[in-house]
Amino acid sequence: MADRSRTRPAIGDRAAAEALVAGTLAATDAMAEALATEAALVAEGRIRAGLAEAPRKAEAAANYLRALEAAKANAIALKRLVPDLLPELRAAQERVQDEARRNQAILGTARAVADGLIRSLADELTGRTRPQAYAPPRRSPERARPAEPIAFSGRF
Repeated sequence: MADRSRTRPAIGDRAAAEALVAGTLAATDAMAEALATEAALVAEGRIRAGLAEAPRKAEAAANYLRALEAAKANAIALKRLVPDLLPELRAAQERVQDEARRNQAILGTARAVADGLIRSLADELTGRTRPQAYAPPRRSPERARPAEPIAFSGRF
């Protein structure tokens, strides 16, 4: 059976419950900040800088998930010992969800713009190899050499 000591700290008093909530709030804030930073950089057009935030975002996500697991594992104790802190915890969770939706929308838009640019560039390059002539439809001019394909990485 899995060791639950990492996700299920002993919550026996209000101080331990407050510490768990504080840790969860800190992890939640770090996750929201990582998402906001990445989204802001990509929205500004600084794609490489936004992509460089991936390791920080992954670490924040891992910490956030561990904190949520611990809070869920101790939900009954938290409800009993610190009911006054639960609305703050819920509000922080909603902030992360809102930031994640915003982040995904910005990343999706950036991906669509990049795909459109690559597609239009490829169309433009292909169009240059087609001969432009005013000839009858039956008689087409000599074909030009096709353009070299463009290498494109779909990994964003």
